Amino acid sequence: MKSGAFFSPLRFWAQAVGAPGTEVAVAEAVKEYERGDFEEALGAFAQLADNGNAKAKYYLGQMYANAEGTVADPDTAVAWYQESASAGHALAQTRLGELYRDGLLGLDRDALLAYAWFDIAAGSGSDSTSAAQARDAIAEKLSTAELKRARSLAIELAARRPSPSPRTS
Repeated sequence: MKSGAFFSPLRFWAQAVGAPGTEVAVAEAVKEYERGDFEEALGAFAQLADNGNAKAKYYLGQMYANAEGTVADPDTAVAWYQESASAGHALAQTRLGELYRDGLLGLDRDALLAYAWFDIAAGSGSDSTSAAQARDAIAEKLSTAELKRARSLAIELAARRPSPSPRTS
């Protein structure tokens, strides 16, 4: 955050009251992001992510991937996406599927990991239709043995707990 920047009373209240107010703080940070106020959004998302908010972690992944309010850092972006996805955020799960399918942000193309993340996202909610379609498109190209490994990988990934948060210095 900018030094001397105005700290929203709404955000202060949301953080003070805990989890129920967290969604209010996330919504405010998303508005900052959508307005292009990336410096403010980055600080807000970092604070929310440090408190475990999966949506904030997803947005940090976006910001580090796209150099929004910070320098581009593909490794940090992937780490935030992974942490968000492991915490159950469907858009982060779909994004990881895309990254592995297309070999983006320094990741090697990996059809099994792409399938696994799309499969997890397909069962997670908000992006389930597009994730299921992407998963099914990959499944058509996999052998029976590869498909079995990809499904096992999805179960393994879904069972993992989030790793410690990446630093946002």
